Order: sequence, then structure tokens, then C-alpha cells
Amino acid sequence: MTLLINDFCMRGDLRDGYILTVADRRLSYDKTHPKHHKPEHATKVFEITRLNAAIGYFGLAYFRSNIQHDSIPLSPWLQSFINHYHIAKTIGEFAEALCDKLNSLMEKKDVEKGITGFHICGYNQDDIPEFWVVRNIGNDYSQPCLNYYLCDEVFPAKDAAKVGYDGENPNIGFYRRNFYINGDPEPFHRIWHPLSAFVDGMIQRGGFGKRYDPLAQRTDEDLRKIAKWQMKVIGDFYSQFGDKGKKIIGGSSDAIVLRPKKQLPKRVAIVLQGGPLNGQIYALNDSATNAIRVLNNLKDEERAGRLSTVAEVSSDGYLDFAQYSYYLRTERDYNGSPIFAFNETPPD
Repeated sequence: MTLLINDFCMRGDLRDGYILTVADRRLSYDKTHPKHHKPEHATKVFEITRLNAAIGYFGLAYFRSNIQHDSIPLSPWLQSFINHYHIAKTIGEFAEALCDKLNSLMEKKDVEKGITGFHICGYNQDDIPEFWVVRNIGNDYSQPCLNYYLCDEVFPAKDAAKVGYDGENPNIGFYRRNFYINGDPEPFHRIWHPLSAFVDGMIQRGGFGKRYDPLAQRTDEDLRKIAKWQMKVIGDFYSQFGDKGKKIIGGSSDAIVLRPKKQLPKRVAIVLQGGPLNGQIYALNDSATNAIRVLNNLKDEERAGRLSTVAEVSSDGYLDFAQYSYYLRTERDYNGSPIFAFNETPPD
């Protein structure tokens, strides 16, 4: 099996952020077969450079061809498909072509043996993130596997509205993270976020390289190293404590980071301090006026007693409070409801 994770980071605008894809290398298959001499690890994530996209897979390690009935390792086959299929102009076209190829090539008996899927993600020509799934099962993983593959667009078609995207304006006004997980989701929910918090806390503490402010944009290498370390912790746990036949995650791992092709200009960001939403980040691409509008659209109880800081952020993602700080004061509108406005000087 596999733990395959896609992390979509959107820094106030769908065109600003990154997509991280990471998966372990362990292969699981019937090792009692008399001809068993297969490797136990393989690369499961690949970059599709020409489309600014990446693909990862989980499930079936080998399949038989309808044509020759030979056993074909999925990992090198998938790399070959990426290298030689150049017709697709979009991520969606690539996903649909892969689905068609799998359905025409694979033995149906192999397809229905177990859940197998492919995550295809990246940025389209407008730098809007996309996420497609090709798999032999629907959304309910408790149902029997199909003997054919389905192709489905998840983002933006289904999930973009959940982050505030109306299909036209990519400025969603909030810092958001979307995670898509397959394989065994339990380790992700139980340990991935606590491990991330541990890394953030230790880096902030000092002694582990560069410190990060809340909106600092980490390098691709930073993101890959942290994700692979977190995957190693999960894999080590399975290796040490997993029951026989249940060591389904492990070995080394691979990670790919994608970013939009174009950098956005300076933007306005809000870091909330105090109140029920302490630490929440809002990032916008218009102006401080738009930042105020977002704050004033929050519910009264969410804004109560909060000190908020508005700061302009450069295109590399680093805050410069010394140069761009503004302070907010709470006023009352004609109905007596609290609203935010600018103070030109810091409060006493």
C-alpha cells in the first residue's frame, strides 16, 4: 500500500502558494508467489514538467497486459507514459488519457483485485491549482473495487467553492490548506499535523537554521525535507510496530513541490492576534481597504477583543512589519456594531 499526500497551500489567492506531493516507496504484493523476485520499493511520484504538474499512485505494484499477459511493474510504466505522451495540453487531458490507457491495457481481473489510484495535480495555464483522481473505486472505499478506472476532477470543479473561489476571482482572501490523502489515511490524521507543529515550534525556537514568521514562504527544498522526514517517522513506526503483513508504509520517500509560474505583486496580509481566531492569517492581493472589508465581514463574536495587524507582503512572501505596519482601531457603525478602521500611528 502507500501513504500518498497532496498538500495544497493557498496564500490568499489561488495563484499564490504551492502544491506538495509526497509518498513512501514501499511495495506490497503477494510474496508467496513461486516466481517472487520483485523489488520491495519503487518511486511512486513523478513530475510532469511540461504541464507544471505531478502524479502519484497507490495500490497495484504490478499489472498484466491485455496484449502480452506479461507482468509489468507500474512505476517504470508510468514514467514511460509521462515521457512519451505529449498530446495532452492540460492536466485534465492528461488524466483522461491515462484513464483511457489503463482501461485499454490492464487485465480486468488485476484491476478489481484491490484499490488502485492516481493523484494528478498542478497549476493550469492561468496558475489555478487543479486536482484530478483516476481510480477503480468511487468515493466510498468500503465498496467493492471496479474492474475499470474512473477519472474525476476534484479541484476546482468540486472543492474550490469550499475555499471561497467563485470560478472567476482567484483572490479568496484567506490563507487555506487543502489536503488530499490516500493509501492509509489514519497516520495522516493522527500524526502529520502534530509533526508539522513540532517542526514549526522547533524552528521558531532557534538552533535549526532560518526562523520563519507566520507568512514566510519556505523554499522547495525546505518543504521536501520536512515532508520526507515526517513520512520517515510514520514509516519507522510501521516497521517497528506493524503486525506481519501490515507493514504497508515505509522505506524512503519522494516529494515534489510545484509553484505557479508567475509571481503575484505585493499584497496585503492580516495576522490576527488574540480573540477566538488567534493566529489566523488572511492574505489579500488588492489593498489595505480590501483587508478592512474582509475583517468587517467577520462575525462580531469573531472580531471581539482582537488586535489585528495589517502588513504589506513582498512577492517572496516575507513580512516587513518595520516598513509596512499599520494598526487598526475598533469603531462603531450607525447600528452600534464594531467595525475596523486604520490608525496612522501605533496605539499607546
